[in-house]
Formats: sequence, C-alpha cells, structure tokens
Amino acid sequence: MFVMDMLNVCVGPGELVFVVCGVCHLILIVFLPLLCCRLPLYDEFMKRLLTFAQRCINCDNNLVNFVVRYAIWYGRMVSPLGCSVFQCCSKYDFEYEDFMSLSHPYIERYYRKAVSDEDVAKTRLLLELLFIRSGAYQFDIFSVSDVKVMIDSLCTM
Repeated sequence: MFVMDMLNVCVGPGELVFVVCGVCHLILIVFLPLLCCRLPLYDEFMKRLLTFAQRCINCDNNLVNFVVRYAIWYGRMVSPLGCSVFQCCSKYDFEYEDFMSLSHPYIERYYRKAVSDEDVAKTRLLLELLFIRSGAYQFDIFSVSDVKVMIDSLCTM
C-alpha cells in the first residue's frame, strides 16, 4: 500500500490541510512522519536549510561566501538566512556559533528521542488498521465500518 493511498490533500480557504483517513491535521505531526519513516516536514525544511547554508559558506565563489557569512554572522536577526539558522540552532539545542557541525543524523536522532513509545505503538496500530481497511491484511472478525470506527477512536485518543 502506498502512503499516497492514505493521504488526501484538501485545499481550504487560504490554507492547506492534510487529512489522513479523515484525521485532523494535528495528528499528522505524530502519525504521518512515523508512518512514512521520515522526519516531520518542518524538520525536513531545517535539514535542507542547514545543507544550503553550510554549502554556501564552503562555496568557492567569493561573492556567495561573503554574502552568506555576512547574513549568518553579522546580519543574524535582520537576514532571513541568519534568522533561519538561529531558529534551527534553537530548535535542536545547538550553539549558534557551532552550526557548521550540526548534521542531518543529529537532527534525526533529536527527533527520534522526542517521539514517545506510546506514539510509536499507536502508529503501528494505525498502520495495521489501515492495511486491514485497504484489504492488504485479511481479518474477517471486523467489518470495514468497525475498522473505520477504530481508526477514528485511535486518532482522537
């Protein structure tokens, strides 16, 4: 089963709301990253920002190197890049001056530590229920409507 089978994107007035199996978007902060074995979207953006800033600082082009260094070290709160690097360091409890040593594995470990065992167990149960609902697992005891009720109750706990 593909994750896209579970994921519907609904565009509301002025906002993008993600709905998995009819679940509210707040649940996605916990369930979707674990279902997909990926980081949450915000953490993925932080990883990409970090890579961009580090590569620009290590760039051979003097102009790019100068502009990025100025934005990060001197512009800080006036520069979008400086603010973003500061926010990245703050989120992951990392010293601003040492952001060049902040790595992708560190961000992934930081996220994994923050996920509780209860959230992992709920996600595994949700995945099994989704497999049953889609027909990938055969489980004749419950009807499709029973499985939908269990999914709804799991996601509102």
